[in-house]
Amino acid sequence: MRALLLLVALIAAGAAAYLAVSSGPTEPVVLGAAVAAVVALIMFKLTPSGGRSALADIPRPVRVPSDDMQEELSELSGSLSALAAAGSTRNNEALDGRSRVAVYLSSVGPKQIEVIKVLRAHKKLGLKEAKDLTDRAKAGQKPSIDQAMPSTAARALAKDVERAGGRVEIR
Repeated sequence: MRALLLLVALIAAGAAAYLAVSSGPTEPVVLGAAVAAVVALIMFKLTPSGGRSALADIPRPVRVPSDDMQEELSELSGSLSALAAAGSTRNNEALDGRSRVAVYLSSVGPKQIEVIKVLRAHKKLGLKEAKDLTDRAKAGQKPSIDQAMPSTAARALAKDVERAGGRVEIR
């Protein structure tokens, strides 16, 4: 049981780190995976090595976690944040090594017209093409803006789209 809980914690932490790099550390999916890792680690700590569950020994009602457990939780959350930051740094370093990248519009935000203006200015798109891209992004898709864009132009586009309220994913 302890081995399974530890495996679940490691997989959840790995998933949280991967998702944090690909979609940002504040996305609900990333936070959910991090919480799953923390819960699995707590369960691991509560399960004795003899195989008998310590959950039966917990008095009801369940008390607030102890100071030691709160410290462990804060250390784990700090570790996950550091892991996500390291992954983001690695992603940027890998991006620096390539001359061409793929760029996707991941979200539009509340100012769709501003994002359309930015797309038209950077990619020389017509109004209909830019609106179609933003509509598909609003529908939950991640439409491709360009599959072989220079990395410096991709960063400039991402900066301008974020300033307009949208979000761009560079791969």
